[in-house]
Amino acid sequence: VIYWSTYTPDLDTRVAGGTVAPATAYYWGFDINGGIAYLFYYDGSLNVYYKTTTDGITWSAAQPYTVVWPSPYTNNILYFTQMAVTDAGNPILVFDNIDGDDGTWPYYGKVYVSTGSGQPCTKVSSEFGAVDTECFYPTIATGGNMAAVLYCMPRNNEPDSLNWNDFYVVWSTDNGQTWGTPINYTQSL
Repeated sequence: VIYWSTYTPDLDTRVAGGTVAPATAYYWGFDINGGIAYLFYYDGSLNVYYKTTTDGITWSAAQPYTVVWPSPYTNNILYFTQMAVTDAGNPILVFDNIDGDDGTWPYYGKVYVSTGSGQPCTKVSSEFGAVDTECFYPTIATGGNMAAVLYCMPRNNEPDSLNWNDFYVVWSTDNGQTWGTPINYTQSL
């Protein structure tokens, strides 16, 4: 169950609260921009929904958001999820897609964004040579026409991914419609 609470600006008094998504919901992400707050969640069948509020008290009815899931693997597993709302009011969803048939560690994953309901997802993570590597825990931020996705990737595709991770950033200058080449921000550290 996903709960919500709204407090006064001094965080001293709870104004309202309750359940915003059913017991079958899994949290995807929350963001606010332009006076509209968005809450995204999904169910066990990977149907994605969102609700909005403009006052922090009254929520809209659940609206479906159609993710056109990528199919790079025979058995796909949705992993870490986040979302952000652009200044233009468009949500961008980001998530890991893990190969469910891969029994080795580290698991090989890819990072994707969805920039609109019914639109194909775009892979934004990098590869190590021609081989996909573990790209995990993506997060997203937006501002102006910019969007940036940050994620981790094992350094030099090392098998012990808990030790040598680099942080990669990939930018969009058109609200997520096109993405540049991922940049390794920690390769020299």
